[in-house]
Amino acid sequence: MKISTSAIITDRMQYNHMTPEDVAKRCGISRASFFKYKKQPEKMTVETAKRMSEVLGCSIMYLIEGVELNEGRKR
Repeated sequence: MKISTSAIITDRMQYNHMTPEDVAKRCGISRASFFKYKKQPEKMTVETAKRMSEVLGCSIMYLIEGVELNEGRKR
């Protein structure tokens, strides 16, 4: 089951003890833009998604798709 981007952002913020303001500032976006992207991740540019994934400490694929890069691969 796919996890929503909003849930991933919330989870990663809690894990990293960050507020929306912390994430927005470190991503170089406004607080309003942060909430817009959290609600509508398809509005994010690739660069913003990349910065947000770095700030939150996860892969861009996990942030957007809810899938880890190695998930589903056979060893």
